[in-house]
Amino acid sequence: ALAEDELLTRIRFPVWSGTVSASVQEVARRAGDFALAGAALQVQNEDGRVVRAALALFGVADTPLRCTEAERALCEGASADDVAEIAVRDAEPSDDIHATGNQRRQMAAAMVRRSIAEVLT
Repeated sequence: ALAEDELLTRIRFPVWSGTVSASVQEVARRAGDFALAGAALQVQNEDGRVVRAALALFGVADTPLRCTEAERALCEGASADDVAEIAVRDAEPSDDIHATGNQRRQMAAAMVRRSIAEVLT
C-alpha cells in the first residue's frame, strides 16, 4: 500500500536454516493461466517435526492471504485436513465467471493439503 509519492526500493527474503521444504500448488484452467486458487507453503523441520511454517493462499482475495493460525496448527502437529480448514476459514472469495467463491475456497483447501503432503514427504 504505497502512497503516490513512495517507491519500493528493496525486498528482503530471509533464508531459513536447517531442513527447509517448500511447495506451491495451484489450480488453473490451462497451463499458464492465472490460478483460480492456490497455496504456497514453506516449512522448517527438526527431528521429523515442523518447527516453523509460512503459508499463504492466493486466488481467494484481492491479495495473497497469510494464514498464521494455520501455520501455528501445522507446527503443533495438526492434521493436513485441519490445517486446510483453518487456512480457508476466513477466506471470502467472490464469485466470478470462472468459479464461485465456495469452489475457490474448496480448491484452496485442497491445495493446502497437497502442499503439506509434498513438504512432509
